[in-house]
Amino acid sequence: SLREFPATALTRDPAGLKDAARKSPVIITEHKRPRFVLMSYDQFEQLTRAARDQGRASGIEERPQGRGS
Repeated sequence: SLREFPATALTRDPAGLKDAARKSPVIITEHKRPRFVLMSYDQFEQLTRAARDQGRASGIEERPQGRGS
């Protein structure tokens, strides 16, 4: 399971938050509800590469997102 951090960790313990996110994506919560995910850029690249590869395998083309999308 992913580690959770309150949004206050962004200002109170940014080093600890970044250290945890280097190892695995972390969930940032506000009022005990998941709101954001923080991950390393390498993890992000792997995730987007896998999504693109899966889209190609299923015949789904990636479309540019317009404003407000």
